[in-house]
Amino acid sequence: MKFRPFVEAREYVGTLKLKNTREWKEYHRQYREARKSWSVIPYEEIIKRIKQLSKRHQIGDFGCGEAKIMEAIGPQRVYSFDHVAINDKVTACDTKKVPLADEALDVAVFSLSLMGKNWHEYITEAKRCLVTNGILIIAETTKSLKGRL
Repeated sequence: MKFRPFVEAREYVGTLKLKNTREWKEYHRQYREARKSWSVIPYEEIIKRIKQLSKRHQIGDFGCGEAKIMEAIGPQRVYSFDHVAINDKVTACDTKKVPLADEALDVAVFSLSLMGKNWHEYITEAKRCLVTNGILIIAETTKSLKGRL
């Protein structure tokens, strides 16, 4: 599968159901290339914020991609979810229905992962998984949000 340039591909992936690991890896290769020119890398900023929180906090990374948050914080604290599991520590699922109990998380993260037209269902699922007064962290480009809110 040939992807459009990454800026367009992000929106495109939101409408795709990539099941082929090869295609998923190619998408993330393009993502890594695009990231080289960014002045701010969202997942790096999120990791800094999470490291300031209690080490007891359980974190859900919805649309985790390459699971960079889990890599930095550890699999004991981070649940990583995406449509395709990039490795054996990621749970492959639709992020509108993750395999967690109600109120299982202290922190829910969406880092450039609210691409689908049903993005509001992802937020609803995160709310279900979060404890009362839990933390919701969303990093999205202003371009991707334009016209959706």
